[in-house]
Amino acid sequence: MKIILMSVLVYAMIIFALDNTAEVTIDFHFRQLENVTLYSVLLSSLLIGVISGVIMGYFENLSMKREIKKEKRLRGELEIEIENLRTLPLTTTNKLKEDEELYEEKDDLVKAID
Repeated sequence: MKIILMSVLVYAMIIFALDNTAEVTIDFHFRQLENVTLYSVLLSSLLIGVISGVIMGYFENLSMKREIKKEKRLRGELEIEIENLRTLPLTTTNKLKEDEELYEEKDDLVKAID
């Protein structure tokens, strides 16, 4: 399958080159290139675009890998915290009674002030 695809691509490039043999002049404001074939200009532009895309994709990939590593580390820390919370003793009933008593004392003091 790859061989067929590559053959079609090479054939299309040859046909493209043969159909676009006109010579053009390229002006860069500081330098001028004369008698350059049109297909070489188009293919070199395509090549520059592909290389630029590959380079930008590479740096984006590095950024995403860094982000994934950071998120995995955070996930590990959170899993440890969850496990620690699961193993805590359940002494909340005594704490709730103490809190209720404090609120009752507070209410009594507020009533006494009024």
